[in-house]
Amino acid sequence: MKILLGCLSFKNFTGSEIYFYELANGLKELGHEVHLYARFYGEPLTNKCKNIVFETKDTIFKQTFDKVIFSHGLVIWDDIKHVVSDEFINVLHSEVLDLEKPIINASIKRYVGIRPSIVKSADVDC
Repeated sequence: MKILLGCLSFKNFTGSEIYFYELANGLKELGHEVHLYARFYGEPLTNKCKNIVFETKDTIFKQTFDKVIFSHGLVIWDDIKHVVSDEFINVLHSEVLDLEKPIINASIKRYVGIRPSIVKSADVDC
């Protein structure tokens, strides 16, 4: 499968950046073609990734993806909502940050809360 991951930042070893780093590597190990879009890229995290395609706002619209998995709410949704994909999945990393509120849109087929308290507080089925 060709999968696009979308997050706000992919530079440092912090919360959601680590989540997407681990997800990208796990999907790659399973044989998927992994692409990653972030508004901010940088070392040291990008140096740790092998065989992952780093995309830009321009390149994500020139291809089709089987799945798009993203977080960081409207900030990233506004960047990726017109990407051609069979399925969008919204990952929720926090129940207290507005940046992590679920995006309610018919294009989003699934929501994933990374811990029970997020699932409980979400206004969508996770």
